[in-house]
Amino acid sequence: MGRPKGKGCKLTPTQEEAIKKLITEKTPEEAGLRGHLWCRKEVSEIVKQKFKIEMPVRTMGHYLSKWNFTPQRPKKKITGKTPKK
Repeated sequence: MGRPKGKGCKLTPTQEEAIKKLITEKTPEEAGLRGHLWCRKEVSEIVKQKFKIEMPVRTMGHYLSKWNFTPQRPKKKITGKTPKK
């Protein structure tokens, strides 16, 4: 039932590996994008730049899930203020 696994994918396995490597080894700033953290929008943008493939944010979320990338909350930023006594 349903579509066979791998059918209808916009990215080839080689392209998928290239994107996974890029997002694990570089920050968005190092890849030429704005932002400090990778999110679906930034990953979609890098796919568009590298492979000329338009990728909706929702579809990018499916790819990230398939690659076992999970949403993470950024750690709290230390402001340098001393706590009240």
